[in-house]
Amino acid sequence: MSLQTTTPAPLMTVDQFLAWAEGQEGRYELYNGVACAMSPERVAHGEMKFRVQTALAIRSSSFPAISLPSVAHYLIVDPEQLPVLHHARAGADTVLTRIVHEGTIRFDPPGVEIAVADLFPPMPPA
Repeated sequence: MSLQTTTPAPLMTVDQFLAWAEGQEGRYELYNGVACAMSPERVAHGEMKFRVQTALAIRSSSFPAISLPSVAHYLIVDPEQLPVLHHARAGADTVLTRIVHEGTIRFDPPGVEIAVADLFPPMPPA
């Protein structure tokens, strides 16, 4: 009986991962220093990203491009149902979370507001 061992690959830094990922097919994320393959994006997820981007672009026409030095807002949206979770940075070590079923979500900065209804396709007439 022989015992086989393998040497684990060295852990990657963020900079090493970004350089490595540039030439790779597919999508990867860095988890605890290890490059992990991600599932392909679902169509519903792509459509939701488009609706969020479109809603932000319409309301921020005075901002030709929004540049984010750090993430100030993060949305979690299920394309099939409410609510929308809105995480907003409120200082160096504080993140506020809102659970939004209706109304608007304000992104401040940059001072843009979108309606929750704009994130979902119109409902067919009853």
